[in-house]
Amino acid sequence: MAFSEQRGDNYVIRCNCGKDSQGKRIVRSMTWTPPKGLTPRQLERELDRVKAEFQAECDSKNFVDRSVTFEKYAAEWKVHAENNLKPTTFNRYCSLLERIIPAIGKKKLWEIKPCDLYTFYDNLREEQCQNLKCVPNEEAVVLCHSETRPELAKHLGISATTVDCIRAKKNISIDTADKFSGYFGKKTKALFDIQERTISDQTILHHHRLISTILQSAVYDGKIDFNPCSCTKPPKVAGKEARYLNDSEAQLLLDTVSAKAPHPYDVIVFVLLLTGMRRDRKSVV
Repeated sequence: MAFSEQRGDNYVIRCNCGKDSQGKRIVRSMTWTPPKGLTPRQLERELDRVKAEFQAECDSKNFVDRSVTFEKYAAEWKVHAENNLKPTTFNRYCSLLERIIPAIGKKKLWEIKPCDLYTFYDNLREEQCQNLKCVPNEEAVVLCHSETRPELAKHLGISATTVDCIRAKKNISIDTADKFSGYFGKKTKALFDIQERTISDQTILHHHRLISTILQSAVYDGKIDFNPCSCTKPPKVAGKEARYLNDSEAQLLLDTVSAKAPHPYDVIVFVLLLTGMRRDRKSVV
């Protein structure tokens, strides 16, 4: 039979559930807060009822461990995930957890409700990204063409792809913008339009999916009865129009590749353009 111990206004209820494979006693516990206004007799009856229900739950195979917090379970989940995920994916999940844990980490798994998740997503929408958005101006583009891609990438310690982003006036990180400006003896604000960024809807959706993955794993492990994300509407992401070449741009690309591109790139570009094939992300290149 389950037994109880009063602690302040609450009761800690424990139940012995035998021993594990190493002979260590298994003790399940829960905390119960009685409703206000009960008479001593009513309190005794209600406590006996809760103890009996907890005993039955512990005796069944549907026991839910009510003591595990999201933070504790996420730490256990990470150990397993690190051995089964690509390093880039695992690192991305760890960065997402840096926002998730402060928000819901202290909550017990069974306490997490859809309203807690909605509050977290709303707070994310109002949060400013730590990384600033730095958009190159015309002067930066001109300076970027003053050297070849490999030379500039080597001198700055960045990738050639990042050099392409500057030439195309795409946003880069503040650290890269500082490197680029310092190399040419300019102030960052003179070469880049620096803007604060809010967290995108796509990033918020990534947080939702990771929370759902972890909670669903907790369901499989018997830590909770159901995944609250299953009755939570995921954050909406506005669709973006695909970028594509028009007829004249496609013809110019084919003419240029045919005249200047060495083999096999002439064939590769031709096939990609006419078939629309994409690289399989699961393939090893």
